[in-house]
Amino acid sequence: MTQSRLEQIAQQMEALGQQQAAEDSRLDFSLASVGSLRSLFESKPRDERDYLKGGAYLGEVLRKTLGTGSWIAANSKIRSKSGAPMVSFGEWRVDPVYQLSRSLDDGLEGSSLTSTMQLIVSSIEDGVESGNLTSSYEFPSAWDRIAAAIRARRFRKRIARRA
Repeated sequence: MTQSRLEQIAQQMEALGQQQAAEDSRLDFSLASVGSLRSLFESKPRDERDYLKGGAYLGEVLRKTLGTGSWIAANSKIRSKSGAPMVSFGEWRVDPVYQLSRSLDDGLEGSSLTSTMQLIVSSIEDGVESGNLTSSYEFPSAWDRIAAAIRARRFRKRIARRA
């Protein structure tokens, strides 16, 4: 893929993220605003373009929070679960459209989407090495494990409250 095509994809995703933010004043590209995205999606039926805009917003939140990252296109060597462009942080690749659709499909609350995004940010900041995150083929299973860890943490909190 040519450099100009990659730049075009990056510009399109950045513009889609801006369009999503313009729909709701609570969306300010902070990690705290990610939970508001879910309520926006629940307010009316959404189509594929809406998911792409929402994912673009999440990707831009990650890029702005971490101060780095670039949009990359999925292809035969780099696969994304959603088929949409992903955000690359060196060896780390995040499919924000998949994260959004999975959050909505699994019925996760907005705070869970925020927690997932915070976990992604802290993992990238800490530079945690994981073979599963460097391979795009194994990428989705890594996020399934992250979701399981979040559910386990919630379960432990509920148990602790009962004690």
